[in-house]
Amino acid sequence: MRVLQIGADPLTTPRQPHGAIFELDQARALATRGHEVRLVSTGEIPRRFLGKSYPYPLLASEGNLTVYRKYHRFLSRRGDSLVLTRTISDGVQLAESVRNSGFNADIVHGHNLGGALIGAEVARRLGVPLVTTEHRTAWLNPLFVAPLAAEWRAKLLETSRVACVGEALQSAYSTALPEMAGRVRLIPNLVDDRFFGNARANQTARDRTELLMVGYLVEHKGHDKALRAFAQVYRGRPNARMTIVGDGPERRRLRRLARDLHIHGQVTWTGPQSREQVLSIMRDSTALLVASTVETFSVAAIEALASGVPVVATRCGGPEFFVTEHDGVLARGHDSFAIADALESFEARRSDFDAQSISASCRARFSGEAVAAQIEAMWREALGGTSD
Repeated sequence: MRVLQIGADPLTTPRQPHGAIFELDQARALATRGHEVRLVSTGEIPRRFLGKSYPYPLLASEGNLTVYRKYHRFLSRRGDSLVLTRTISDGVQLAESVRNSGFNADIVHGHNLGGALIGAEVARRLGVPLVTTEHRTAWLNPLFVAPLAAEWRAKLLETSRVACVGEALQSAYSTALPEMAGRVRLIPNLVDDRFFGNARANQTARDRTELLMVGYLVEHKGHDKALRAFAQVYRGRPNARMTIVGDGPERRRLRRLARDLHIHGQVTWTGPQSREQVLSIMRDSTALLVASTVETFSVAAIEALASGVPVVATRCGGPEFFVTEHDGVLARGHDSFAIADALESFEARRSDFDAQSISASCRARFSGEAVAAQIEAMWREALGGTSD
């Protein structure tokens, strides 16, 4: 099938190694299954890179996948509506470039709100169905959903099918747009298949603890609560360490907190890391910790499971729908005491977790092949066939 995918957030670059990585992962998995995929990527360069270079390739190909990019930056905060208008214009122009190259899409597949809005215009011009994948946590925020649904309802209703990556997100989206309820599907994010190779190597010594957190350092990720929980359980234990991968506006505050908690010698701050570097770090980890207050999914969690690494997580909208007693521990709440209790439970049950079993279960649910097959079924529905 010839598929035109559209995203409105900058893809991974040397400056931003995990930018819109979920979109690129999906496009690669679909191209691997023989589909001809063109991925149009536009959007605003993150404002934290103002005054800094932000190199990226305008055009790149790998096998059946070709990626077209055009990003822009604003020198001052001029309002999200202006950014969105420019993003939609750029996306439509890039899609026209794809069509002018001789690529005639059978279906348009957008990502998130921006991709859906661009996709609605492009699909209308091409006379083909539009489907979207929704990842954004904003749909879980009641203050955001009502005005969004009111402003963009007409455009969003042009979508034939919507894939939400998590159950909480699926419920929130269907509630906000009840007219879409019968067209909303639950299709998770997928995991980079390279992580499955970690399971064979995952033999972290039982006499030490290597906790890992991966994610942007922002308040809702709960790093402060995780540090307090780590201090409650592991402070002063020389065989216990935590590695925090990522950067963000909370970095300085969190490093001060680690010093105040007297655990700074047990915490490693790596800053942003590439997918390959995360792969290596995860190989030596005992458990992945997710302490968020809200998530639509948590790709870091399935990367850990693919690696055979158990997950200790809060019930934040994502992990509770796929982390089981066989591959991790779910905290009873979001505060540091609940997270500490979950870590204690993990330590008590460490011998119950089998890396090979955890990885095999993850492969059945979240491998590129497993998730791509669900996307293909959604495409067939949109094109007027059946999902079988």
